[in-house]
Amino acid sequence: MFGSHKLIFVKNRFLGSDVAGAVELVRMQDGTLKKNFINLQFENFDIKERGDLRDIVNQADTGGTTLERANEQDDVPDFNN
Repeated sequence: MFGSHKLIFVKNRFLGSDVAGAVELVRMQDGTLKKNFINLQFENFDIKERGDLRDIVNQADTGGTTLERANEQDDVPDFNN
């Protein structure tokens, strides 16, 4: 569900529109803080983003509906057609 690989940033260069997601620590359910990372699903040369640590925490809080709906909509075009 959350991918097969974890991308941990050592040094950020371009942070995109969500700077807080890359810089701020994520509060876990037990109250601890962890550095955010991105989950990726690798299948040969097909790589898809499966969310980050914030999505994992949000899914645990909401029962799994938020991330499942977000993963149904891929913005990546299908070049196989």
